Amino acid sequence: MKKTVTIVLIAALQLLVFGMVTNRTLAADKAEHILTYKNQKLIWDNNTEVVDSVARLSIFSDSYHGVKSDEKVVAPGTEGSCVVRLKNESRHEVEYKAVIYKKDDTPLIINGTEDEIVKTGKLSAEELLNLNIDWKWIFEEDDERDTALGNKINPDKTEIFVDISIFDDGKELSVQTGDNNVSSLTALVIAVIVCCVIILCVIAWEDRRREKRAS
Repeated sequence: MKKTVTIVLIAALQLLVFGMVTNRTLAADKAEHILTYKNQKLIWDNNTEVVDSVARLSIFSDSYHGVKSDEKVVAPGTEGSCVVRLKNESRHEVEYKAVIYKKDDTPLIINGTEDEIVKTGKLSAEELLNLNIDWKWIFEEDDERDTALGNKINPDKTEIFVDISIFDDGKELSVQTGDNNVSSLTALVIAVIVCCVIILCVIAWEDRRREKRAS
């Protein structure tokens, strides 16, 4: 009995380690922000702040993740990028409309323009779409203005807004806040625990049967 339990636990540990390594490998290709359409619902991932159905991407905050507040440097020419992934997990084709914009007083160029960006198209069943957002703080070549803007900007509050709608059979659907999706690693851990419990219960039941037969 003890030997069997040990074998089960070792196998479970190996499966967890494999899952963690695989999860980290896949993370390299993971988008920073993910919006999923399923069962006529649009839901952002937990890491994306959503206010009034619009995603707010804190671009400087993301770029300086893990950096102390007093070490964050915001200067003309600062640039970065992020990926917003739209996933159609329905079984049919849908249309989408994505609007990407910033506040008027934010000195940013997004994908080469200061204007609002509107993208439309179609997504087949189970199709993924990556929206690449490349941003750069405009270099004004005006030291006084650049210094004033630098003093004004809060790196943690400088945001790009993303408003995405889905059109399904002529019906427009907007984002719903709150995401109850379980991450792949969390799902793996739960699955391993459940399997271990089931295996141990079966082993215990077989041991009791053998003891009854022996008596």
